[in-house]
Amino acid sequence: MIKDSAIRMEFINIQTRYKEQVENIINFSEEIWNLTQNLRKEAYKKSHQDLSSDSEEIVENFRTLQESITKINDQIWQYMNMIAVNLIILFEAFNKDFLLEMYQLKPELLANNDKKYTSKQLLKFKTNRDIIHFLARNKIDLIGRRDLKWLKNRIRDITQIDISENFSEYKDLEKFYDLRNEIVHNQSILPEKFDENIQPVDADRRKISLEYNTLKKYSNVVKNYFNYILKIIVYPDKKESETK
Repeated sequence: MIKDSAIRMEFINIQTRYKEQVENIINFSEEIWNLTQNLRKEAYKKSHQDLSSDSEEIVENFRTLQESITKINDQIWQYMNMIAVNLIILFEAFNKDFLLEMYQLKPELLANNDKKYTSKQLLKFKTNRDIIHFLARNKIDLIGRRDLKWLKNRIRDITQIDISENFSEYKDLEKFYDLRNEIVHNQSILPEKFDENIQPVDADRRKISLEYNTLKKYSNVVKNYFNYILKIIVYPDKKESETK
C-alpha cells in the first residue's frame, strides 16, 4: 500500500478523472442512440401516413423509407464505432498516466544495461525526476502501438500481479480490444462513402454495427478496470467495492 498521501491522492485523481470521462462519453452515446431510434420511428410514421391505394406509390414510399432507415443506420453505426474507439483511447491514456506515476515511484524499474541513451541526452535534464520522466515516457508511449498482452506484462513487471488471472473481466477487455482493432482495420470507422480516398471494405471483412447496450457493457468493463488498478496499487488490502 502507498503510504505517502500526496502520491496516493495523485493515483486517485487519475482514476477519478478517467472514470468521469468514460461516463461522459457513454452518456453521450446514449443520447445519440435514443436520437436515432426516434428518427427511425419518425421515418416509419411518415411512411405509414404516405400510403395510398396506388401500388406504384406504395412501392416508392417503401423505397424512400428504406433509404431513410439505411441512412439512419449508417449514422448510428458511425457514431457507435467512433465512441468504441475513443473508449479504448481513454483506456490507454489511463494506463499511460498510471504507469508514469509508478515509474516515478519506483525508478529502479527503469534500470537496464542497454546503451540506448547517450550521456549527452541525459545531461540536458536538470533533476533526476526529469530523467526518470524521460525514461518512463519512452516506455509508456508504446501503449497504443502494442497489444493488450504487452500492457499486461508491463503491469506484471511493476505490480507482480497478472491482470489476465486476477482481473475478473479481463476476457471482456480482450474482446473489446479486439473489437476496436476490427473496427479500425476494417475501415469501418470511416466508411468508404464518406471519403473517396478510402478503399471499399473487403468482402471477407464484416462491418461492425454496435448497439448502445454493447458499448455500455464495455464501458463498465473499462471503469471496473480503473477500480481494479487503483486497488492493487493504492489499496491492496481493501476489498474492490471499497475503491469504487
